[in-house]
Amino acid sequence: EENHILARADAAHEMLQALAFTRKYVSVYKTYRDVGLTHPYYVDIETLRLHGLMDANDTGFFEPERAMSRMEAFYSMYRLLRPYTPDAETADNILSPFTDFEDIPRQSRPILARLVLEGIIRIRAEEPQLRVEQPIKQSYMVKLVRRAQLKMYDYKLARKESDRDRIR
Repeated sequence: EENHILARADAAHEMLQALAFTRKYVSVYKTYRDVGLTHPYYVDIETLRLHGLMDANDTGFFEPERAMSRMEAFYSMYRLLRPYTPDAETADNILSPFTDFEDIPRQSRPILARLVLEGIIRIRAEEPQLRVEQPIKQSYMVKLVRRAQLKMYDYKLARKESDRDRIR
């Protein structure tokens, strides 16, 4: 069902499928206390952890059944695009059109601003809110991942063209 709330384990599985990452070799050592080796998405969760796209809370629990927040999804997308992050003032200017701008944690603003600049997060005129603490719906997670895929593809093309120009 497209509009159901996405659990963290399901989000890990969706991301791994959409981004076509190769499942990495995962040892039998459990990284997260609450994700057993028999968990259906154990390998997906571990692979994304090894790629640096998902992590646990401070106590070492992944909480696979807890709903993933939109902020967590935004952080995962940001980690795909790492290189450039706007400074705090630029980030505030970029995010100011969102009506819930003041609810966005200050330390997260540069990350979200980068996603807006890249076109992964879009400002909708009819509802200009990020609602960062709300659980993320599967349909929105799929949109974020697809936009990130396209951006990564654009970067690969640009790198190939730049390599070709250097060879000439």
